[in-house]
Amino acid sequence: MKKLLILLAAVLLASAPVSAKSVPDSLRLESRYRLDPTLRIVLPVHFGLTTLMDADYKGSWEGTGYGDFLDTRLHQNFMFNIEMFGVRWCSRGIPFEANLGVRWSFMNFSSSKIHASYIGAPLRFVFRFGRQCRVYAGASAEYLVHGHTNTLFSPFRATVEGGVAYAGVGLFASYGLTPLFLPSCSDAKTFSFGIVVGI
Repeated sequence: MKKLLILLAAVLLASAPVSAKSVPDSLRLESRYRLDPTLRIVLPVHFGLTTLMDADYKGSWEGTGYGDFLDTRLHQNFMFNIEMFGVRWCSRGIPFEANLGVRWSFMNFSSSKIHASYIGAPLRFVFRFGRQCRVYAGASAEYLVHGHTNTLFSPFRATVEGGVAYAGVGLFASYGLTPLFLPSCSDAKTFSFGIVVGI
């Protein structure tokens, strides 16, 4: 319950800049073509729960003391990421846009016993309908920059993600295409879902 309250408080704080009309979250760049590039800072942000899919444990876990800590229950694991900066290309004639950015991601498993941080490059394609509705899908390549124990995590991972949003706030889901851990430890992949702000 305490984690849920912290998560809700973080979402409310992060959504404040989105609803503030006087504080722009982007800088429109000049373009001579039918695409309008926009530089965005510190958006979007994802908050959510994560779980391990097909969590099998191999021989390398023995003696580490970490195998017993891995928990696939959603309320034990969470994730969030923040896109530090990115570029958005909007078409002037059709309701599509593309986003490419750099983001920092954090994943926490089993009540803070195992966690990892990544730097990634997400690429998304967005379909806009109505005045403020969006549906998006994309993929991300990520590199491990810090792990609670670097001897267990795979240094590279790839994910796919998708979501829907209204007025800058929505829901997302993501799935890890590659295993989270080294092949000698586990073939477990991640599935995450939650709230996205500023998409």
